[in-house]
Amino acid sequence: MHKNLFFVLCLVLLGCGKSKDSTPPEQAKIEKEQIIGVVEKGPFIKGSKVVLIDLDDQLNPTGKTYETAITDDLGNFEFQNVTLSSNYAKLSVDGYYFDEVRGKLSTSRIVLNAFADLKDKNSTNVNLLTHLEAGRIEKLVKTAKLDFPTAKKQASKELLTAMGFRESVEVDAEVVSLAKGDAGAGVLLAVSAVLLSNPDHTDAVFTELLSNISNQLTRTGTLTDEMKEQISGYAGKVKRGRLIENMIARYKALGIDMDVTDALDSYFYDLAQEPDDDILGDDYFQNDADVAAARTITYSRIAQFIEKFYTVEALYAPYQSYADLTLDQQVFYTHQVTASNSQLNTLWNAGYYAIQMINLVIDRTEDKSFMEARRVQQEFPVLRSLLYYYMVEIWGSLPYVVKSFSGDLTPSFDALATIRDTSIAETEAALPYLTNQVGGTSFGKMKALAQAVLMRWYLQKKDYAQAQYYGEQLLHESGLQLADKDQIYQFDQNEAIAGIWTNTPNNFLFNDPVFRKIAYKGPYVSFCRLTEVVLSLAEATLYEGKNAEALNFLNQVRVRNGKATLQNASQADIAQVLIAEYKADLGAEGVYFSALKRMGKAEEVLNIEAYQKLLPIPQQEIMRNPNILQNPGY
Repeated sequence: MHKNLFFVLCLVLLGCGKSKDSTPPEQAKIEKEQIIGVVEKGPFIKGSKVVLIDLDDQLNPTGKTYETAITDDLGNFEFQNVTLSSNYAKLSVDGYYFDEVRGKLSTSRIVLNAFADLKDKNSTNVNLLTHLEAGRIEKLVKTAKLDFPTAKKQASKELLTAMGFRESVEVDAEVVSLAKGDAGAGVLLAVSAVLLSNPDHTDAVFTELLSNISNQLTRTGTLTDEMKEQISGYAGKVKRGRLIENMIARYKALGIDMDVTDALDSYFYDLAQEPDDDILGDDYFQNDADVAAARTITYSRIAQFIEKFYTVEALYAPYQSYADLTLDQQVFYTHQVTASNSQLNTLWNAGYYAIQMINLVIDRTEDKSFMEARRVQQEFPVLRSLLYYYMVEIWGSLPYVVKSFSGDLTPSFDALATIRDTSIAETEAALPYLTNQVGGTSFGKMKALAQAVLMRWYLQKKDYAQAQYYGEQLLHESGLQLADKDQIYQFDQNEAIAGIWTNTPNNFLFNDPVFRKIAYKGPYVSFCRLTEVVLSLAEATLYEGKNAEALNFLNQVRVRNGKATLQNASQADIAQVLIAEYKADLGAEGVYFSALKRMGKAEEVLNIEAYQKLLPIPQQEIMRNPNILQNPGY
């Protein structure tokens, strides 16, 4: 779990309200002696006006209103002796708020709204989530004729999905509070921080942004690709360490020591962002514990990219049929993805964020001599090589960045061959220092992973002799052997080279519902396993003209899978069966699409044009960096 955590705490205090109602008492249906709540953007400050608007069953105002004021700088408010005409009310708050990104109060007032169901409760909160879903709730009730609970649930899910959170995240906005320090609090703070991180931020610009998001959600329940890209860009500018410091300082000034929770990390990781402030400085890496914590963070970022990559690869080169795909998923499945696709942009950001974390840790530990520093110096170049292999398989040529925070916001655009040759050299240089001892929170057998990455690079290069060399080295590694078919994804340590066990308490990696639907095979997610090595050896020897050796390797996998051996086949027939084995055994594991391209089968099998063997580079990146060239055809 991420070392950096966010801090939340809030006290519920009582205030007082005054009625402005002149509605005849015979219309009253529900009597409330007290209605309390908290207004949080960050918290609204003392004196901000809160208005409660009485509604009928169709959310139409009855003309009855109540007013009160926030009673402290934690955002607490109270209404007393309220008479409602139905279960529903609208709350509207106008005032100044604490800007947790900049660590200061806003210079202008903003207005936040919320619809509340007060049938069985006497409290409701107002926050960014309630505000952004309010218009959609009203439309679903009035136009789609949904009942309020159904409309609210749908509007909440649409909001969170549009903002980039995983489909499994569910939040009841009117009960969310930073005071609780739970998952909902993490969502609220993440949304607030992202939307405040517009580099052109003013309170007027912020109000306009909220209005645009709210209007788009109200109309369609989603956001335009342009807005999604805009939000993703803001997310990339959030500094979580600074955000946490600002929250601590604010609440300390109010006399409160804040509790600690990991909710922010759990629900913020899907949004692209820069590395955390507290590991940016040279003075952070002072002992083994510091480096181990940074290593764990880096592992999680790598896993998050691979989760997204496996999902995209499984959709673009499917090993099985899929039903009930969303529009975002269908464009990959039907090979109609464009440069403006938000999911592709998120994948790009996740890849470079993981690479930036690797670069940062390598740079900051370069002159350190303690054990964990030596470990990352040996292992991290291999992990960087692995990530670049995946990324060039998707995009081809791209910026090759191996230094952290150089200040260059427009790195050079490097040819695939340059990235490959540099990555090969770096991985081969690290190889003598690596072992296959599994310990700590590492992904697995690091020496074997390095050999497998080199095998992949050389296959891509069509240097079959070198690919065979590293593949056969792996076959001779102690403890590696093909596992029984039904044990592979339950974690058979003999089959596994590298991967991650996901069936552990509090794990949030590889639990995204989209991944689970598209690419999940079992609780152990492999990054590389021996089946790939054996099939890669079949491929390498096949294209060296060694048909008999290729058949030997291919048949090892077929026998393990309970299939008949293939005898005396031509190169073309062996290639056809080999492709089928790649698909059946290694589909949705980041391997099948690459194999199709290497063996010249991608256009035929996937029914795509030649240019579609690469995906488009996100348009936002091309606009940001003039050195980047779009892939042909897009």
